[in-house]
Order: sequence, then structure tokens, then C-alpha cells
Amino acid sequence: MSGRNRHRRPGRRDPFRDPRPIVLIVCEGAETEKQYFEKFALHHKNARVRVEVADQAGVPFSLVEFAKRRKRAGRLHHKL
Repeated sequence: MSGRNRHRRPGRRDPFRDPRPIVLIVCEGAETEKQYFEKFALHHKNARVRVEVADQAGVPFSLVEFAKRRKRAGRLHHKL
């Protein structure tokens, strides 16, 4: 028989912290605003920032509704 200890604890413990949240930035501009926020995330070395351009433009309420739909759909977590 080998001298191995068969009653030892597992090597790694379970994770104890929740994953960091994803930051969603919704903007109207397809070019300038999107580039600005993406560069901002790169500068601060934050890979958890997601920048999306809304289909609707002009009314701030439509941007909020767009962000709510994205959050409800759960599409934010699949882009990592």
C-alpha cells in the first residue's frame, strides 16, 4: 500500500466573492461617444465596461428604456 493520505482536504476552496458587476454605458452617438467611452475604459484598464449605441435617439427616456431592456435580456454577461 502507498503512504498517501486519502483523507486530506481538497486543494482549492470555493469562491467567496461575487463577481464584479458589468458597467453598461448607453449612448446615442455611433462614433464619437462610443469611441470616447471605450477609450475611457481602456485608459482605466477596466474590461468590465460595455458601451452600446441605442437604436432610438433624441429622447433621454428612450435611452433608459433601451438600457433596461438590455439588462432584462441578460445580454451583458455573455460578452466577456
